[in-house]
Amino acid sequence: LDDTVAAYRSVLADGLDASDVVLAGDSAGGGLVLATLLRLRDAGLPLPAAAACVSPWTDLTGSGESYRALEDEDPMLSKPVVDLVSTSYRAGTAPTDPYVSPLFGDLAGLPPVLLQVGSREILLSDAERFAEGLRRAGGTGVLEVWPGMVHV
Repeated sequence: LDDTVAAYRSVLADGLDASDVVLAGDSAGGGLVLATLLRLRDAGLPLPAAAACVSPWTDLTGSGESYRALEDEDPMLSKPVVDLVSTSYRAGTAPTDPYVSPLFGDLAGLPPVLLQVGSREILLSDAERFAEGLRRAGGTGVLEVWPGMVHV
């Protein structure tokens, strides 16, 4: 996250206007994009025009319904694997910290976000709940669920 914010600051320092920037990422990278938006907003920096995330990992607690409901449908991810990777990724940070699990952050004031996710992946509820959180916070979250698709 620190590196992503530093890279964004560098782009702005080089003269690119924030309104000409779109952040994009998939899986953990999608979660990183969303956490970056939170950190940029909290730091008072100008926000990019938009963000796009494919299969974003927004909840490192793994508490979403799809972790259980789609466990047998998802050929790529499983709850035990996600839990193991979560522990490593967080490096001691609480799983509900919004800078690792952006779902738990204050989503007000973020730019529009496109979220794409497969209907068969356990991260489905991460994208659904993030899009709903954006809407509740007054933002724009476009959610596209791709039938029959799996992770990324």
